[in-house]
Amino acid sequence: VSAAGATLWVTGTTYATVTQQAGYYSAKYDENRDPGTEAYAFRNFGVAGVSVMDVASDILFAGDTSIRQAVLIIGANLVGAGVGIFYQQGFLQVRKYSAWGALFNQALLTSVAVSPPLSAGVTYSLRGHVVTNADGTKTVTASLYDSTGTTELANVTATNNFDDGDFCGFANGISDDASTQYETRYSNFHVQASGSTNATVVNV
Repeated sequence: VSAAGATLWVTGTTYATVTQQAGYYSAKYDENRDPGTEAYAFRNFGVAGVSVMDVASDILFAGDTSIRQAVLIIGANLVGAGVGIFYQQGFLQVRKYSAWGALFNQALLTSVAVSPPLSAGVTYSLRGHVVTNADGTKTVTASLYDSTGTTELANVTATNNFDDGDFCGFANGISDDASTQYETRYSNFHVQASGSTNATVVNV
């Protein structure tokens, strides 16, 4: 299921916005010093209770590129508690989120260095692969691919207990002050899942 053309819930302040542009969503952010002031967007993909879930989004860093951050929050409930796939400044991580956002309400589970770090103005693919285990835990593999989508640049895996839900989206936030604003562009947001859900995907 693709999010192209879907209506997303968005939030923002003066320093955090999500807007739909031609072919991508633009998340702009800086000086996000409190929970709830970050840029994020999500929609209902009907993926609660699935056995296997794959989520991917193309990402590109624009604006003030001294901070390069991209975050996917996937298989989350309505408040944003779920699996986090996180990239920033040369590190790819799996995080556990309890609310929508990038900085707050999260726990780092595992991290790997990406060498060389991702460049500005170049399209990459950020991906999350989630398998629900027999004991209810989830094994999450975060990965990065080049612009062709065929060459893997890095991956890291963690197993933990996560909240479960229908929602997938993206988020950005940083406490630093940008010269203009930091910007991450998300496009080709794709969710694929298998398992018994009996779900109907709807816009929210």
